[in-house]
Amino acid sequence: MKREQSVLSAHSGRREELRVAWFSPLPSAEAAERPSVAAYAAQLLLPLMRQEFAIDCFSGKPAAERGFHWSEAMARHAEEPYDIFFYQIEDSPECDFVRRQMLLAPGVVYFHDILFRPREDNLAGEKLVQDAELRISPFLNEGASTVPDHTAFAAREARFAAVPIFSNERNWGEYSRHCPSSLAAVLGLDPAAYLLPCPAGSSKSKERARASAGERLRVGFAGGPQLEYRAHKLCAALRQSGIAFDLVWLIDEDVLAAGKRLADEFELGNVEFISPRNFAQWERCAAGLDVAVHLLGSVYGDAQPWLSISMSSGCLCAVSDFSAAALLPDAVVWKIPCGEGEITSLVSMFQTAVSDAESNRRRTLQSNAAAYAAQHFSASVSAAELACVFWRSAAPLRKFLEQWLTSK
Repeated sequence: MKREQSVLSAHSGRREELRVAWFSPLPSAEAAERPSVAAYAAQLLLPLMRQEFAIDCFSGKPAAERGFHWSEAMARHAEEPYDIFFYQIEDSPECDFVRRQMLLAPGVVYFHDILFRPREDNLAGEKLVQDAELRISPFLNEGASTVPDHTAFAAREARFAAVPIFSNERNWGEYSRHCPSSLAAVLGLDPAAYLLPCPAGSSKSKERARASAGERLRVGFAGGPQLEYRAHKLCAALRQSGIAFDLVWLIDEDVLAAGKRLADEFELGNVEFISPRNFAQWERCAAGLDVAVHLLGSVYGDAQPWLSISMSSGCLCAVSDFSAAALLPDAVVWKIPCGEGEITSLVSMFQTAVSDAESNRRRTLQSNAAAYAAQHFSASVSAAELACVFWRSAAPLRKFLEQWLTSK
């Protein structure tokens, strides 16, 4: 029996079948052009979750193949009530419809981001938001208030999350510090919030041995030339390493020209640029790499699931110590200091990757990374954990929604 079949059969003895309304960007040809963590997670999780739950998908698109338009959800709920309203949130305008719907029917919210880049809040001032703020006040025993729209923290979404789930520990920490009251306290579940790493697809193992001192080092990078991706540090380190290398650079088309200029500036001749930058492309690339560099150092965004894909493939993985990835165990990734010593540390890692004397250390890191990824990032494990959250939350959420939808 396949593992995904066995882990999702834990509740097979239950008589009821939970109905789930699933709100998130969904896999599509358009999503392939703009990487969406929520759409990627949906692609991996939905086939497994549908083995156990009756799921209707809602998106911001009217196309029938993507399920229903989100505006149909409450009418469908009135006809045949859902047990769970499930939302995926990330820092993207494509999730604005999710942010609206979760105010109408709070539920389980999977946060891939909880800090949003500065942009106009399309929800600010909408009657839907004003009505929701009036409705939530009695539940939280507070006066009607409006959440400030200028802060990076997704305060409104955090307060309306009845059952919050976070895909990385940093976001969980931000929630704990900046959200003193929320609907999660109303439900009184224990635990009140969950950590569930974003799942990642697996890459096929490499058929030939890793690079050694006499071979070219295969380095992969999935980021832009912008400062926060640290591409300039990567280019400088490759230039200074003195190692024969091939760089595979997965990059968004709108910054491709800038990426090529940066590579030319450092006289890197062996660079293969690949666009568009999406997770399916990275799965294919990671299968042929020795080293994967994930240096995103920003309060916004996360190296996942790019990093987890690399770890699953058995790459030697570099991460920035100024990122959520820095919370990973030292035994599974190579941590690069952001700023002083960054280039030196990268050069040291590249040299370790080709040194026969350091082969045991390299192989241990690679083996640990692959084992960690199998334990924490596999779709079957994530689906089983999410299923447990649904079952634990269903009864309290049904009771809460009845009160919520009849409150004034």
